[in-house]
Amino acid sequence: MSPAAPRLTFLTADDDAAASLQAAAREADFPAERRRTAEGAERLEGIVLLDDRLPDRNAYELCRALASKGRARILVGHRDGDPSAPSIARFCGAEGTLRIPLEARELKAALARPKAPTVPPEAKRGGERAMTLPPALAERMLQERGAEAADPSSALVEFLCDPETKLFNAPYLLFKLDEEFKRAQRFKMPLSCVVLGFDGEASADALLDLASVFLLESRDVDVLGRFDLNRFVFLLPNTGEEGARKMGTRIAEAARKKELRDLAGDPLALSVGIAVAPGTGFETRDDLLRGAQAACEKAREGGGGVVAGLPSPGTKGKARR
Repeated sequence: MSPAAPRLTFLTADDDAAASLQAAAREADFPAERRRTAEGAERLEGIVLLDDRLPDRNAYELCRALASKGRARILVGHRDGDPSAPSIARFCGAEGTLRIPLEARELKAALARPKAPTVPPEAKRGGERAMTLPPALAERMLQERGAEAADPSSALVEFLCDPETKLFNAPYLLFKLDEEFKRAQRFKMPLSCVVLGFDGEASADALLDLASVFLLESRDVDVLGRFDLNRFVFLLPNTGEEGARKMGTRIAEAARKKELRDLAGDPLALSVGIAVAPGTGFETRDDLLRGAQAACEKAREGGGGVVAGLPSPGTKGKARR
């Protein structure tokens, strides 16, 4: 065990779960402690594992609060038979989930994931806004977690996804944009916001075909969603302008090859706009989104294609070529 290894704190009132953690941690040669309640949890650092059956606080609500602090890496422990737990944990800002009772092999794999870099004080400037989740969405989601729904995974899809494309919906996109923008600022890692659009309206079948193109050309860490009638937003963590441009070009070409058409029978040509943060003059998440929307509109005016590198509203100079 490395002397500098961060401590793992397991919040659980379940003695059997705590015992499995201690056994797994010993086998993984990792320091661990157990707390029975969530009291004082917001001050924790290192790695925090939350039992999703905490008795004194909703674990997913606590997960969101911890994620907004940015002090700890967060994992959520759940039992078998709960298929929605990993999705909800990710949605609330956790790095991942572990099954309870804990096994050393799975614990080792989770702890071996790359650790987020230390945040220097200057990187925190402008990044301290609380993570915002649409209140109605949060309330419904948390109520659902306590309601023992017959099919919680289906309910989660209904809450977070666009019904026609099955991609994420606009409220969730804005939530993730806030989270990813804050992370990019703190860790000084690039975040590309990509807006893709087309003119007119498309049939349900065409939208599903388009969504399949998006999914095939994206990575697991990318966030994809439908923003409005004919606009989509991609969030590409740790991706600069060049990588975003390549992805946008691939998607536009793949969509062209499918020969998709709108409801009027015209070819469905994609326009792609890209904006990148931090260090490019986009001071807020809304600035970044507006920058990508402006680039998409410029691409549309030019007949389609990809436009990237437009200056932010507060930046003088011409767009990069």
